[in-house]
Amino acid sequence: MTFRLLLLLFFANCLFATETFSQNDCECEDGQITLCYIPADNYCNINSGACGYTIDGSRMNDYLTPKLINSSNFGINGIVKCPIDLVPLSTDISVAYLEEQKCDIIFTGNFPLDTTDFSINSLVSAVPDATLSEIREWSEKCETNLVVIPQAEANLWGYWIDDFNVNPNFSVGNELGDFIFDGPFGKVESFNQGGSFQGVIVSGPSTGYTSLGVDNNGLPTLVIDNKTNDIILGDIGIFCGGNTGSVSSGPNINNDNDRLTANIFALVCQLAGTSTETIEVFVCHGEEYVRPLGGVVTADGTYVDSLLTENNCDSILTTVVTYLEESFSALYYDGCSGDTYELTVNGKVYNEENPVGEEILITDNGCDSLVTIAFEYKLNSESTYESEICFNDLIGVNIGNTIFNAQNPEGEAYLTSANGCDSIVYVFLDVLPENRNAEAYLICKGESIEIQGKTFDFPEEDVFILQAANGCDSIIDVKVDQYPEIPPIRLDNPLELQLNNDYRVNLNYGVDYSIEWSPQEILSCGDCFEFLIEPDYNYRALTYTITDKNGCTLSDSLYLAYQCPVYVPNAFAPSSENFENQSFSIYTPCLDLISEYEMKIFDRWGSMVFETIDPESSWDGKLNAKDLSKGVYVYVMKYISFNKEVVVTGDVTLF
Repeated sequence: MTFRLLLLLFFANCLFATETFSQNDCECEDGQITLCYIPADNYCNINSGACGYTIDGSRMNDYLTPKLINSSNFGINGIVKCPIDLVPLSTDISVAYLEEQKCDIIFTGNFPLDTTDFSINSLVSAVPDATLSEIREWSEKCETNLVVIPQAEANLWGYWIDDFNVNPNFSVGNELGDFIFDGPFGKVESFNQGGSFQGVIVSGPSTGYTSLGVDNNGLPTLVIDNKTNDIILGDIGIFCGGNTGSVSSGPNINNDNDRLTANIFALVCQLAGTSTETIEVFVCHGEEYVRPLGGVVTADGTYVDSLLTENNCDSILTTVVTYLEESFSALYYDGCSGDTYELTVNGKVYNEENPVGEEILITDNGCDSLVTIAFEYKLNSESTYESEICFNDLIGVNIGNTIFNAQNPEGEAYLTSANGCDSIVYVFLDVLPENRNAEAYLICKGESIEIQGKTFDFPEEDVFILQAANGCDSIIDVKVDQYPEIPPIRLDNPLELQLNNDYRVNLNYGVDYSIEWSPQEILSCGDCFEFLIEPDYNYRALTYTITDKNGCTLSDSLYLAYQCPVYVPNAFAPSSENFENQSFSIYTPCLDLISEYEMKIFDRWGSMVFETIDPESSWDGKLNAKDLSKGVYVYVMKYISFNKEVVVTGDVTLF
């Protein structure tokens, strides 16, 4: 019997004090559950650091153990009806010894001791393999002999457990896991492992296991072995308190780890020491049923009897008794007059001359059944079938062995009904004509149109098949095209402008287009394709929208890049009143838009004769207050204007 079936059977008969599911409330047969355990002193007398991970160990004695023996938790009036009797085991363990102790559950505990060098090692166990083999053999002897095994003790069951766990741990959410993650002691949202070793189940036996809990990485930490139904713990810290786990001290249930451990033992309490079988019994109306251990049953219900099997395992036989209603049935025959059909019931012949009557028969389950016989013999018949059919309906209507469709709309069909009478059907089909239309649409570029729930945003053709009012297909051929694209403006973008010069624009668009500009303050015309731009560095972009005769639009921005004009003379004469330039200086209409200005002047031998960073300063043709010789001088000018560096070189003649 699988663990899943055991769960379903026991939860059908439930031990919990919170609800009543059966007549005897599922009390334990002997009044208690015997939980046998390996005591701490058996395998830790050499190194006490490995002694605390069992029922009487320091990490459970004040934490898990008082909860198991608290009658409010496990007792006649507790949350779980069965009280738990804790029985320590000796070191000389065998199957016979375990049966003498009347163990229902065995908790091995954890002894992380390497017996070769007596060091603490969570990957090995001090419990001998021979001892664990006897415990496993005891587990396999009865399906309900249950063992709870953690960490390295589970190696003999085929498991390898390593230090990979990442807290917190969660329910897998399957049917089996729900019994301990949402059990009689409450719902467990998550649980933690404690201590320095954080165990997960890395691998299991070839017979497999069913995962109940996983860590934050999805690795199994709590499973049920498929072969033995035993519970495997990835880490003993799940059951521990103090600095090794999250189980609280004392007898009360206080947190998620408390609820998890109590729910686990509540589950094994229900299963331990008991095999189950369920049978169904059907009883005739008015009769009695005698249960296997005696007692007369006269009503529907579920009845539980405790038996003892040949291998001395306890067995619960659950009998589901169902009382059958009085059985009534009828034999009908709908035939044709003269077809000679007849039937003999209880030696009496029923036919066209004797068509009705009542007989009592014995059913398969041995109960009486009243049978009513009613035969009817009918005349042959004729009928007419009229309907509409679509022009393309090739399946049509199948009457008898004849198919009527658009190609074969009229005719006669011959049927043989269930009663064997002939029936002639005159068929008339009205063929409905094809309904097909074409639709064409034009859209602007960038626009879309929705037709019959489909969005078209570029030229495309499609066919839609709809159902017309007459139920036939209505075909629509749809074609979507785009208007011609609006040609883009052919101007440099950004457009460079001199601050003191108007810029003439002529875009040469035809009469089929119109345009709107914004802002219009620097334009001679705000809705023209030919206009002047009056430069103003406060305006850095122009937006425009072109509209064609179809109502389609093209919108974009034209960015403006300004240049500050700087004029440099090519000659000057400091001592001549008749010469226009008596000093050398630059001229610009946007002096306040120039920064980081620098001017250097060199003679023909490369010696610098003048330098300034003031764009308003001028050179008088002197060096150190002395007149320089007439001739050609070279200048280099640098400045920043509109976030651009400008370098200007040239020469000037000194007269």
